[in-house]
Amino acid sequence: MTLCLRQFGPSFLILVILSSVKLPWVQANVPKERSTVVENVIRVESPSLPKAYEELKYYLSTFKPTRKGQRFPLLLALHGRGGNGRDYLDVWKDEADRRHVMVLAPTRTRGYSDEADDMVAFYRLVEEIVRQYPVARDKIFLAGDSSGALVARWLVLSNPGGWKKVVFVSSPPFEQWEDLPDGGRLPPILYVHGVADNQFKIEEIAGSVETLRRRAFEAKLISYSDAGHEHRPEWNREIFDWLLGQDYSSIS
Repeated sequence: MTLCLRQFGPSFLILVILSSVKLPWVQANVPKERSTVVENVIRVESPSLPKAYEELKYYLSTFKPTRKGQRFPLLLALHGRGGNGRDYLDVWKDEADRRHVMVLAPTRTRGYSDEADDMVAFYRLVEEIVRQYPVARDKIFLAGDSSGALVARWLVLSNPGGWKKVVFVSSPPFEQWEDLPDGGRLPPILYVHGVADNQFKIEEIAGSVETLRRRAFEAKLISYSDAGHEHRPEWNREIFDWLLGQDYSSIS
């Protein structure tokens, strides 16, 4: 049977032509490989309560290596108050998949209240993920949103050498930067903030960045004029450009 395309009209012909053309702007917005999401629980002993244990639920987006010895960067992403790991993983996942970055997003059901417990739990979690999955040990990043940024601050100050780079999203300002000893060590820090944030003023965040720079630490602020107290997924392209130190066009 012979099929005559003209009988379908010009609109159909245009659709056929477009479907056979690989448009760069379409290809650039489709992840080359989708990660697999793992949900699990880790049992962690509390340092503040002897013989007490806590179960920490987490979500991990991971990739299967395609060659021997392949390892992937890992981002520990800490949600804000009232959030959960599953939802915060979804905020990061699309752009992380494009960059082949694994995202580890725990759920903190009792809130962020005890520095010692939080630090032990998250260090233990990262150690377990590095042991079980193909993580590049020299490319472990840290990010926190709002109150999650507070916990990220504790993790940075307690172990500055444990993180390649750190991102604070919609973060409160930190007076602790003023108290750092001269010659101290910190990983590069990025603040991402909405100009219309009504909880933490952009001027205060700019002040934190200036303090870090004055103390000879690497720090940067990315601000969005139309944004409030939030973390929008469309910000992640610029965030990952900074984290990975390369433009999107150079990702293979």
